[in-house]
Amino acid sequence: MVLTVRDEAQGQAARQHLKAEGLSLHFHLLTIDNLQSIHTLRDFLWEEFGGLDVLVNNAGITFKCHDPTPLHSQTEVTLKTNFFGTRDICTELLPLLKPQNPCQETE
Repeated sequence: MVLTVRDEAQGQAARQHLKAEGLSLHFHLLTIDNLQSIHTLRDFLWEEFGGLDVLVNNAGITFKCHDPTPLHSQTEVTLKTNFFGTRDICTELLPLLKPQNPCQETE
């Protein structure tokens, strides 16, 4: 399992918390609205694991109701992250998904 976050301190804290819960995972920085960051993650996943078994993408942002940021700026930032960032993650990482055979028996 690979945990990705955009803030290293928060990521390390989450990793330690999950480790205390008995989960073993890798940690990697990712800024979903930065294509170079996505490429770095893609290359790490390929080199370290030879691809992906599952991709769970739950990144997203929203502004508070009374945020003073102008609406056009809120819209730009929201679309950059929630739509274009998600699209870019899918474009770069879905090709790494390993073929699965749901009918294959496991031991």
